[in-house]
Amino acid sequence: MVEAGADAYEMDYKTDIRKIHEIIGPQATFVGNIDPTEILVQSTPEQVAAKTRKLLEIYRDNPRFILNAGCAIPAATPSENLAMMINTARNFR
Repeated sequence: MVEAGADAYEMDYKTDIRKIHEIIGPQATFVGNIDPTEILVQSTPEQVAAKTRKLLEIYRDNPRFILNAGCAIPAATPSENLAMMINTARNFR
């Protein structure tokens, strides 16, 4: 458990999300951490969906997860990639 007193942590896309999941557990909300450039801007919608599913699988047991980029979402993000990230999360079971 983390003793920083924060309710949520937004981590850069370079952060090991499995390690953060182990450390934070259900004590705080994790926000992130899709690579904003390599995944959201430069990848295909299918690659965005795969990365989104990976994050959601890791945090399947924790309702305190907010899917987001591991930084700001770049203005150059193709709308189909952003839509894919959102739709993948909405349809995740």
